[in-house]
Amino acid sequence: MQFTTLHTLRHTKFWSPFFSTVVYTIEFQKRGLPHVHLILWLKKDKPLDAAQIDAFISALLPDPSIDPTGFEAVSKFMIHGPCGPLRTSSPCVTNGKCDEFYPKKIVTTL
Repeated sequence: MQFTTLHTLRHTKFWSPFFSTVVYTIEFQKRGLPHVHLILWLKKDKPLDAAQIDAFISALLPDPSIDPTGFEAVSKFMIHGPCGPLRTSSPCVTNGKCDEFYPKKIVTTL
């Protein structure tokens, strides 16, 4: 898997038909790993449905057979858990409970 930079994305044919504006910031986590907060304004004639949005936006782990280094880094540094009773030796566990309050309940409404 090849990582696509914002510069590369902005200078391809992929950019112009779909996006009108972009705002982003790159932050570095405690362990030094970068991540981006990104807002894209889409060029559209009508509201998009979930399937159309899912065609552009996803959150997937890198495929370990294609990108083993990326998979290992994301699995090790960017995923919380397991913790609590499942792994009491986790650094976030105090008195048998996660300091970050994981696992969190699933909320279906805002």
